[in-house]
Amino acid sequence: MDNHIRPAASVVLLKPSSEGFDTLLLQRSEQLSFAPGHWVFPGGKIEEFDYRDGDGEVDAAYHAARRECLEEAGIDGLGELYYLATWTGPTSARYRFRTHLFVAFVAPDTSLTVDGSEIVSGHWISLPEAWKRASAGEYKMMPPTIVSLHDLQAHNTPASMRDFLHDRPYFDYVPKVVRYEGGMVALYPGDSGWHQGAMTEDAPFHRLLLIDNKTYRFVKTD
Repeated sequence: MDNHIRPAASVVLLKPSSEGFDTLLLQRSEQLSFAPGHWVFPGGKIEEFDYRDGDGEVDAAYHAARRECLEEAGIDGLGELYYLATWTGPTSARYRFRTHLFVAFVAPDTSLTVDGSEIVSGHWISLPEAWKRASAGEYKMMPPTIVSLHDLQAHNTPASMRDFLHDRPYFDYVPKVVRYEGGMVALYPGDSGWHQGAMTEDAPFHRLLLIDNKTYRFVKTD
């Protein structure tokens, strides 16, 4: 197992629709070693050339997110990118990435052209429907995608979305994964069991539960 952390970037694309926002989901090739067949947002590793003079990792991630969006989905000329969150893979992961996730708004007529190599298909889908299918286990997804869909669909109007994304602080999920009878749970910072890496029954909760290896339930309390 390689615990080396690879910096990466990803971007959630949102375009206006009659139901609020649609988002772009891409399906990775089954031939890939990492997340084969998973539905994802455009993204990938941060390369050396993504760093500009004086750039830190998050700054480089801005450039990488734009580049990957063009390479994987054929979408160029993104406007402002809004920081959403950072995800560092658990120590138990076969491949560990620290992915900086952003959100960008695009025009209603934005088209899609997948690269046909790493990405084999893709489509636009409303945020509520994407979350519904993700939580029901209908889409093969990684936790960062599932949790992001949960958070974004709860702000599915222009005003609410912009308030949600305004001046968000840096936050790294750094999950601790615990298996239990009936499934698995990812504990995130702020959860009562996160520090000891053990599932507790006491609030506060900040966790994603995989139930019977079929469905997901995200729980967060203040």
